[in-house]
Amino acid sequence: MANEENKGYKEFMEFVESATKEQIMDGIYRVIPQMCTEDTWAEFKERLDNLTDTLNYMSQWNRVCELLQECKEKWNKYSSELYTYEDYLKIRKFREQYDSEGGKKGTGFSFPEYLPGEAKGISDKIINSSRKKREMPIPPSDFYETMEEVLKAAEPARQGLKCARVEALRELLTMLVFNIESDGTSKYGDYNLMIYDVEARKADHKKNGNKIAFYTFRYGIEEVREKSEELLEELNQRGEMVTFLGDGVPVFRELIAEKLQVPYSFAPAHVNKQRAAAVAALGSIYYKEGRTETAMEHIPEYLRVSQAERERAEREKEQKPAGTKI
Repeated sequence: MANEENKGYKEFMEFVESATKEQIMDGIYRVIPQMCTEDTWAEFKERLDNLTDTLNYMSQWNRVCELLQECKEKWNKYSSELYTYEDYLKIRKFREQYDSEGGKKGTGFSFPEYLPGEAKGISDKIINSSRKKREMPIPPSDFYETMEEVLKAAEPARQGLKCARVEALRELLTMLVFNIESDGTSKYGDYNLMIYDVEARKADHKKNGNKIAFYTFRYGIEEVREKSEELLEELNQRGEMVTFLGDGVPVFRELIAEKLQVPYSFAPAHVNKQRAAAVAALGSIYYKEGRTETAMEHIPEYLRVSQAERERAEREKEQKPAGTKI
């Protein structure tokens, strides 16, 4: 049975890693509803709709900015071409006059020497090419009188989940699949079914070696695991699905892929860092479940001593004479 589950997990992850945006969206909107109860899918669908609206809004306004910038650049270029054309017409008039007077032979001057003071400041390029006929610049076709016109022109950018990077969609599908229980329900909704929180600090990694703070919402906070490989070994022994998030994920991603044998996923970009909104969402869930406490009852649970306390302990240890008990 375990071998079949591992095989199924491996096949699923291989599909996810190679899937296109279209295939991932098909998985989200066709396969996920078949795995869920109607109520669970309704929760997922509502949040997916919200995400789609957000992506559409951002993509459309990004396109609006691009269109306005492109329009501005085109009209700036047209304006510059008009000034150049005006200088050309001025020089052209003097060129015709110069030629009618017999050119250098008739005037005794080269054309640049012939030019009056009012031609001062006109570029040599325009002067030297004044025999060549130029057409009047054509104004750009891009022109917006109102923001409504720009928004309408930017509407094609509203492509829903397709606006997201394919890597983000892959993580979204993985998170949805592994957050569905065997009975088709999902206790915490579609985005915050994080059983484990793995936090790896880059500063600690550089200073103190491989360290990952580890705790689980299911069983309550446990002691911190100092070695990443020890943590991965323990996760293998637990045999449960793991979701990794935090700013340490990029640091340990390769090690996780190499050592971890149980199903796992990386939290998508919008929930892979500490966010006050996530705390508020979890607080709302706890409140509905009646898991509340007063301000007087609240006691923080520290995963480890603070950096200041650790450094102080190290200094005191170094200052102790040899043979002194601490």
